[in-house]
Amino acid sequence: MNTHEVSADDLALFAMHSLEPADVSRISGHLGACISCRTELQRIRTDLAAVALTTPEVAPPPRARERLFAEIGEESIHQLGGSPKPAAAAHPRWWAATTYTGALMLAIAAGLLWTENARLRFQLTALRQVLHQEQTQHQQEQAALENASHVLAMLNSRSTMRVRMAAGPAKREPQAEAIYSREQGRLLLMASNLRSLPAHKAYQLWILPMQGAPISAGVLKPDAKGSAMMMCPQAPAVEAKGFALTVEPEEGSPAPTSSPVLVGEVPS
Repeated sequence: MNTHEVSADDLALFAMHSLEPADVSRISGHLGACISCRTELQRIRTDLAAVALTTPEVAPPPRARERLFAEIGEESIHQLGGSPKPAAAAHPRWWAATTYTGALMLAIAAGLLWTENARLRFQLTALRQVLHQEQTQHQQEQAALENASHVLAMLNSRSTMRVRMAAGPAKREPQAEAIYSREQGRLLLMASNLRSLPAHKAYQLWILPMQGAPISAGVLKPDAKGSAMMMCPQAPAVEAKGFALTVEPEEGSPAPTSSPVLVGEVPS
């Protein structure tokens, strides 16, 4: 609370331009030497400005407008030497202080309302994010279920061919199995013991058709244990005589550029 010779009420009235000239001069002189009061005055002005910005303008009643113009006219006559006008009672200071108190309460209420709105907006944003994550997770689960259903149907189909691909007879040698359904246009490759690759390199799977050049079925990279699995859901529907795996650039090649690491032929 302000304990200086200028009270908080005086500062409020000063900010609202509701003081007599003598009081304005006295407070102005004090403000020039008192940092604390200048700070308090700035806070009061900020509160009043906030209320002004958040309170809609209301047109004065017509009768109040007429009374104001009548008072202005009488004051003009008095200044021109007419009949003296009884001095109007000056607004008491308690009225101005009450006005400031009400304005301050409005500012506080507006601040609380803004805080509540901000909290609700934050909660709404968080709820939308949770719903989006749940929807995304649900879509991923649906896609996984559909993919598993297609794989199961392919494995159970009599037309599906299984081709073993091995680099040698040893168990630790690279090996893989290609499961291909021409009818469904799906190709599944499961590989193990694949060797690690140089930077910017990947394994590329090829379908070897009965006629023509090898057809790319996609690229894959093994994990730290050398295992890899790849599903090609839109494999070319061709009659295949075998499959091959080569090392290519990680973005893939239009045609094999190296000798096959693994090759498997369809049993006769």
